[in-house]
Amino acid sequence: MTRAVALVCTPNASPAPSSSQLLADQIMTEFTDLGVSGETIPNAVHLSRLLNDNPYPPS
Repeated sequence: MTRAVALVCTPNASPAPSSSQLLADQIMTEFTDLGVSGETIPNAVHLSRLLNDNPYPPS
């Protein structure tokens, strides 16, 4: 089975849906109709966590 991943890159981790999330959801729906399974991953949450936990802070 074919799998897909949509990384949703938005600059804010707001709980409100972003246009990037909406587009990723629409694409994943189309993929599902074609027999492709997958998931969307909101990148802002991971990016903000990475920036806050950066072991290499800027000098």
